[in-house]
Amino acid sequence: MVSPAPLRFSLAVFLFTLSNMVSAQQGEWTWMHGCNTSGCSPTWGTQGVPDPANTPGGVYAPYYWVDAQKNLWIYGGIAGAGYFNAMWKFDPSVIEWTWMAGSNFSYQPPVYGSLGQFGATYTPGYRAFGSVSWTDNDGKFWLFGGDGWAGTLADLWQYDPSVNQWALMNGSPTAGVSANYGTKGVPAATNTPGSRREGNATWVDADNNLWMFGGETSGFFRNDMWKYDVSLGQWVWMAGSSQLNQAATYGTQGVADSLNVPSGRSSYCKWQDADGNFWLFGGGNWNSAQYYADLWKYDPAVNVWTWMSGASSANAEANAGNLCDSSASYYPAARFEDRSCATDPCGNFWMWGGIHNTGNSQTNNDLWVYRPQQNDWTYSNGPLTYNGSGVYGTQGQSSPSNVPGARMGSIMWFDSTGTLWMFGGSPSWFLSYYNDVWRFVPDPECPAIINCSTAPVAALSASDTTLCEKFCIDFTDQSQNDPVSWQWIFEGSVQGTSTEQNPQDICYDDPGVFGVTLIVTNSSGVTDTLEMPDFITVYPNPFAPTITQDGNVLTSSFGTTYQWFLNGDVLSGATNQSYEITESGLYTVVITDENGCSAQVSYQAYLVGIDDPQNPFYIYVSGNPVSDELIVKVACHCMPEVSILNVIGQTIVSISPFESLSPLLIRQDVSTLPAGTYFLKATSGSNTRVIRWIKD
Repeated sequence: MVSPAPLRFSLAVFLFTLSNMVSAQQGEWTWMHGCNTSGCSPTWGTQGVPDPANTPGGVYAPYYWVDAQKNLWIYGGIAGAGYFNAMWKFDPSVIEWTWMAGSNFSYQPPVYGSLGQFGATYTPGYRAFGSVSWTDNDGKFWLFGGDGWAGTLADLWQYDPSVNQWALMNGSPTAGVSANYGTKGVPAATNTPGSRREGNATWVDADNNLWMFGGETSGFFRNDMWKYDVSLGQWVWMAGSSQLNQAATYGTQGVADSLNVPSGRSSYCKWQDADGNFWLFGGGNWNSAQYYADLWKYDPAVNVWTWMSGASSANAEANAGNLCDSSASYYPAARFEDRSCATDPCGNFWMWGGIHNTGNSQTNNDLWVYRPQQNDWTYSNGPLTYNGSGVYGTQGQSSPSNVPGARMGSIMWFDSTGTLWMFGGSPSWFLSYYNDVWRFVPDPECPAIINCSTAPVAALSASDTTLCEKFCIDFTDQSQNDPVSWQWIFEGSVQGTSTEQNPQDICYDDPGVFGVTLIVTNSSGVTDTLEMPDFITVYPNPFAPTITQDGNVLTSSFGTTYQWFLNGDVLSGATNQSYEITESGLYTVVITDENGCSAQVSYQAYLVGIDDPQNPFYIYVSGNPVSDELIVKVACHCMPEVSILNVIGQTIVSISPFESLSPLLIRQDVSTLPAGTYFLKATSGSNTRVIRWIKD
């Protein structure tokens, strides 16, 4: 059986295998798709069908997600024709867009449905200026709020890409909802962050809860941290103030303190590290013309902020060394609308573009990298000056001179090979919108990527990938580069998960097709995830056969193969559906089906005219089913040998011969026998009797 191809998000690797690519591509941009001007119209194509000609057109401020295969998904946004509710998917492996859902007409209203109910017609409706979105640990997409059909909203939606449908999960169609904070740290059905937009600092914790920081409401800016408890379907106010336009409390750089908190702001960069900490950079308050160049870390386990890097004063210019130089004292210029943020396979944070000053429309197209292990910034590509022009070159061909033009609100992500991608944005304050797609191949020496060459690479094997229900298999870790911990997820199995390196006896009680996931971590905390969908196939066992006797011929019900046994011993060559007996005894047939799964049954057969089952020699069990003591009545004038057999006729308990002066009761302790079906066999001379009994 051919195993399906694995899906992986590797924190390993691929940056150091880039030497196998054309060397000139490292550290270079390539224009891959879309127009080389702003304001291009969409090409919709056929919904659900990818095509190289498809494109969403110039769009600004859509919601966005990255799935397990590292495809980009976008929803809504604003374009020259208005607001939209369309869902698009971009596959970087084939450079193709697919219009997945929603309308190709602008200003389509929402269709809400009941809470938690998915439907083909349900939609959040047209909206933009939100970008409050999450991809949860199960691959589902979530969005919250933003500007929509009725104003600024506070509704929470989930999209299931496997069925291409939306469901409203929390909130209502009402716009302008006031925040209801409740008690800090306490979930409640009445809690709500209220209507807000421009709050793209979002994270998902290990328990699949959704976290969100800040954002803007009616020109006022927040610094509150919220958690949506998915299991409860309730919001929890976790940190920050319930008041608007709050100033920051920086504390000491690098020192966590319960009093620390970023200022109220919106439109910022965000990342998540291997330890589950949440990070954000920059953002701003455009009403007060305050824009930030500070980097913050939030530890959800202790609910504390730490100012890690950058300036504590607003509107700071960049502090940069030479290209590719790294330093803990460096940091990018203050900016907001810097949504182009992504984490590379080695756990480093990348940031591109944004806008520095709205009054002078100073947009950026510089590329920066922050290494959390070293707590330093590196200026990696693009000009440090503002409003830099784009150089597209030839589509599909990289060049050292290529660079996307300065812009705000674009989207950036890494694919499964460690290549960086960027889409869209606006050159300046909503004057026009791009639909271009760019690729950037990182240079592993700019900055020097630490621990990437020794990051783990998850790999596995199984003792079998097809089995029958109620059977078990073993798994072997074949990962490279010295992982120190393992997290296995066995879909459909009895055990479910394991943290052993080589899990043994993983059992499957029910038939089906199931996936296996392996997450490995090295001593530096770098992880690699290997997903093997549909890796294990479990077939159902056939129904137990039946045996009929016609004369001295025993016949089994139908199977693919057969094997007959007599009193637990295999009958050589007895592999047909029928078998002609030559002696009385306990006969067992084991059948298999086309999948190799088996079932069996036993039958006490007698030679016709030779062994008369009606003679005075008989036995029976008192009180069947039996609990702890087997009571057997034997009626004969003989010295029988009595034994207990399992279902395939093997002797498991023997009782010494004794004289029976009809009748006789035998008491046998069976408390240690497992529950199930057994046979009792009594033999005296040429006479044999077998009866079935059950241990409960």
